[in-house]
Amino acid sequence: MKLGRDGWAGLAILIASLVLFWLTLGLKDSPLVPVGPGFYPRIVLGITAALSAWLLVSDLVSRQRPSQPPAVNYGMVAAMFALFGLYVGALPFLGFRVATFLYVAAANALLAPPRGARGWARTALVALLTAAATPLYGALALPAGLRRRLLSLAAQPGRNDRNGRQHESESQETLQCRDPLHSHLYAVARTIPKP
Repeated sequence: MKLGRDGWAGLAILIASLVLFWLTLGLKDSPLVPVGPGFYPRIVLGITAALSAWLLVSDLVSRQRPSQPPAVNYGMVAAMFALFGLYVGALPFLGFRVATFLYVAAANALLAPPRGARGWARTALVALLTAAATPLYGALALPAGLRRRLLSLAAQPGRNDRNGRQHESESQETLQCRDPLHSHLYAVARTIPKP
């Protein structure tokens, strides 16, 4: 069997990611940090190796090669950039979850227009799951010590300067959160003992 351009790229990336993954096994763990220095690189390199292996296998299995590359839709590229710009602009006004839900739903509808009620329901479900799961992933992806410290800093009602005066820009009203999940996380962080 003959490898195509995708197969060679997949093979090169697979070899490189496996070599780098092997090198991360030699990194020394720190007794002060529960997650070692090779934790995140191993995750990224493992996913990269799996995807490059999939690319290599799909190139080997695929016998038919398209004679012409698919046409580029520049209008769709411009529409996606405009949609992303609207998403970024809407974040301060709508909040992360609502803006992300609308962005993912609109992007899915633009890229693969839904057909019928079932297609629209699938688009809404993907958008809802993305908007709900993204903040949880961000909270869980941080190492435990850093996550605990950031939450405890965010939960403090205000910081005082050396003379005991509270900074006006960091008052209680500034640190209150309108999002129920983050308010709950801040409340939980208050119960974590400080080191």
